Amino acid sequence: MFPTKISKAVFISAAKLANGQSTLDLFNQKLGSNDLMQQAQIFLYANGKKNPPTAADFDRSLLKKFIFNLSPPKDIALASVSIRPIPFAPVGEKLHV
Repeated sequence: MFPTKISKAVFISAAKLANGQSTLDLFNQKLGSNDLMQQAQIFLYANGKKNPPTAADFDRSLLKKFIFNLSPPKDIALASVSIRPIPFAPVGEKLHV
């Protein structure tokens, strides 16, 4: 309706965590050793390889199989240039209620 008035879109997601659990713990429970998600992950080390990774990114060539398997080609093309690395600090933080 008003494409000239839209400047950005925001995607928000959530995970339901148990007390003392982090989002990273939740994802690790779901992953198998040959899982496509593990193949698609690229870890980024902003503080050097001797320190833990600071963010995770995805192999753009695996996006279609991993996330967008039911999406049309133009949506996959848009996503491959729009997707950004996921910082680990919030993902690794434990929930305490």
